[in-house]
Amino acid sequence: MFDSGKNIRDSRLEFEREIYISVDAIQNKKVNITSPRTIKSFSKARKCPNNRIDLFSIDESFRSVALLTRVKY
Repeated sequence: MFDSGKNIRDSRLEFEREIYISVDAIQNKKVNITSPRTIKSFSKARKCPNNRIDLFSIDESFRSVALLTRVKY
């Protein structure tokens, strides 16, 4: 079949996994966040009642941190 060469966030499941990895890295102090905007975006993130991440609560700074964490770790 068709193989996409981008390998970045091909599905919601992979994106949620990247978010959990970045949150874990921040909690374990492997990644240091100093930007007030990024800290605010992490505090605004929510979960849905079915325990999935509410994608509407994730802004672009949160997405960029998740992508950078994926590249770094």
